[in-house]
Amino acid sequence: MSSKPTYEDLGKKVKALEQEVAKRKRAEESLRESEERFRLAFENANDGVCLVGTDGNLVRVNNRMCNIFGYSKKELESMTVNDIAYPEDKDISSKFIEKSISGEVENTVFEKRYFHKQGHIICGQVSSSTIKDVKGNPLYFISHVQDITRRKQAEKKMLESEEKYRNLLENLPDVIYSLDKNAKVTAVNLPATSFFGYKTDEILGKNFSIFIHPEDKERTGMSFLEAIETRREWTRGLQFRGIAKDGSVHWMELNSHMQFDEDGNYKKEEGVLRDIDNRKKAEEAFQRIHQELEERIEARTAELVRVNQQLSQEIKEREQADKELKNSQERLNIMFEYAPDAYYLNDLNAVFIDGNRAAEKLTGYDKHELIGKNYFDLDLLDEEGKMKSLQLIAKIKAGQSPEAEEYRIKKKCGQIVHVEINSFLTNIGGKDLILGIARDITDRKETEKKLRMAHERLELRVKERTLELEEINKELEVQKTNLEDANTALKVLLKKRDEDRIEVEERILANFKELVMPLTDRLKESRLDERQKTWVDILDNNLRDIVSSFSHKLSSKFWGLTSQEFQVANFVKNEKTTKEIANLLGVATSTVDTYRNNIRRKLGIKSKKINLKTYLSGIE
Repeated sequence: MSSKPTYEDLGKKVKALEQEVAKRKRAEESLRESEERFRLAFENANDGVCLVGTDGNLVRVNNRMCNIFGYSKKELESMTVNDIAYPEDKDISSKFIEKSISGEVENTVFEKRYFHKQGHIICGQVSSSTIKDVKGNPLYFISHVQDITRRKQAEKKMLESEEKYRNLLENLPDVIYSLDKNAKVTAVNLPATSFFGYKTDEILGKNFSIFIHPEDKERTGMSFLEAIETRREWTRGLQFRGIAKDGSVHWMELNSHMQFDEDGNYKKEEGVLRDIDNRKKAEEAFQRIHQELEERIEARTAELVRVNQQLSQEIKEREQADKELKNSQERLNIMFEYAPDAYYLNDLNAVFIDGNRAAEKLTGYDKHELIGKNYFDLDLLDEEGKMKSLQLIAKIKAGQSPEAEEYRIKKKCGQIVHVEINSFLTNIGGKDLILGIARDITDRKETEKKLRMAHERLELRVKERTLELEEINKELEVQKTNLEDANTALKVLLKKRDEDRIEVEERILANFKELVMPLTDRLKESRLDERQKTWVDILDNNLRDIVSSFSHKLSSKFWGLTSQEFQVANFVKNEKTTKEIANLLGVATSTVDTYRNNIRRKLGIKSKKINLKTYLSGIE
C-alpha cells in the first residue's frame, strides 16, 4: 500500500505545474508575436505574396497581389493560379507543383504572363518555395510575384528600335568601312557586298589597297601616308577608281576619319565610300560638249579675225576667261559632293509610318500630318506618280527589287519638285515595311534643261554666223553677247554648286544633333526608375561617342570579347561598380568578377597592376 504524498511533495508538484504553465504561456506569446510579424511582412510586402495549395488554389494573398491583378482578396482566394494565367503559360506553375511533390525541386524562379481583371496582360517574375511538414511532405507553396510588365514593354521597344536603326544602316546606298592600323578591313556594311561583288567574309581582313585600281594606288597611298605623318584626322573628297570582284572599274569618292592614340600613333580609319560613276560620266560629257563648243567658236572666231582685227583683243580676253572657268570647274570636280536624302517608312498599303526632317523639308508637311495617312489620298503625287507607286508596291509584294524611279512631288505650298526614290523591303517588329530614300533632283533637272537650251542656242548662233558672214561687224557683236551669256550661266552654275556644298556640310553636322540627341534628352526628363536612368545615361554616352567619330567607338582590341564581356567592359568604362553591374545584368557579383577576370586576360593585363577602368578608357 503506497504512502500518501506529503504537503512538501504536493507543493513541489504545484510549483512544477506553475512553471510549466508559465513556460507554455511564454511560448504561446512568442508564437503570437511571430505570427503577427509574419502577417505584417506578408500584408505589407512590396511584391505580391501568396500561399498556394498543392492543388493550385490561392489560399491566401496580400494587398500587393490585389493591386497587381485588379481583384479583391475574396475574389483571388476563390481562384487557382491558372484561373488568371495566360493560356500558353498555364503549364509553368503546374509543372513546378508536380516536381515539388515528387521531390525533384524545392524552389524555382520563372517568368509568367497573367490576365488583369480588366483584360490586359501582366508580365510577372515569380519566385516560389515549398513549405513542408515535419515529415517532409509539401503542405503549400509561398510565391513572390513581381510586376515586370513595364520592363518587358521597354525591352520590346528597345529591340524594335535597334532593329529599325540596323535596317536603316544596312540599306544606306554608300559603303561604310573601318580599317585597322595595318589598313586591313575590320568592319563593313551590307551595301559593300553589291558594290564590290564580294561576300562580307571575303572583304574582312583584306588590305584596303587590293580594291584600288593599280594606276591610283600610288596617289591614294601617298594621301594615306601624308595623313599619318601630319596627324591629319579628316580626308574629304578623295576620288579614285576601285576594282570589283568581276574586274569592273568604278569611280569612288572617299571621306574618312583617322584616329590616333595619345602619343600620336595611328590606330584606325573609319570612312564612307560613294559610287560616283554616273557623276563622272556626266562631268565628262559636259566637258566634251563644252570643249566641242569652244573649238567651233574658236574656228569661227579665227575666221572673223581675218576680216576685222579690231575685235581680236576682245576675243583673246574671252578665250582667257573661258580657260579660267574651265580650271575652276576642274578644281570643283575633286571636292566632296553630298546631297541630304529624305528617309521615310510606309506599309504595303501605302500608309505613312514615319519620316525624318529631310522628308518634312522635301514635302513641306510636318511628319505628324502624314503619319497614318495613305499617300494616294494626299495631293503629293500626280497621276503618273500614283501609277508608278502602285507598280512599285506590286513588285515588292512579288519579291522583286525595284529600280530607282523619278517622281514629281507637289509640296504643301504648291511647289513642284523632282525626286529620285530608291525603295527597299524591310521588316521591323515582325511587320513588312517599305523604306524609301528620296533625293531632290530638281536642280539637276533644271541644269539639264539649261544645258540643252544653251546647246541649242549655241548651235543656232553658229548657223547664224555661218549664214551672216557678209555682215561681219554685226555678227561679231552678237557673238560677244552670246559669249557673255554663256559665261554668266557657267558662273551661276558654279556658284550654285558651291552653295550646295556648304549646305551639305552644315546639314551633316546638324542632322544627328537635331534628330537623335533631343530624343535622349526627352528620355532623361521622363519618369524613369534608377535602372532605366542608368541605361539611358549609357545610351547617351554611346551616342555622343558615335557623333564624335561617325562610326564605331571601341578599339579593335575588343573584338575578342563575348557580347556579355563587351557589355561588362562598357559598364566598367562608365564607372559602374561590381554590385551595380550585377544589379543591371541580374547576375551574382561573383559572375561579374569572372567576366572582369576574362576581360583582363583577353586584354593581356591579368598579371599586371593596372586599373581596368583606366585601361579601357585609354584604348578608345
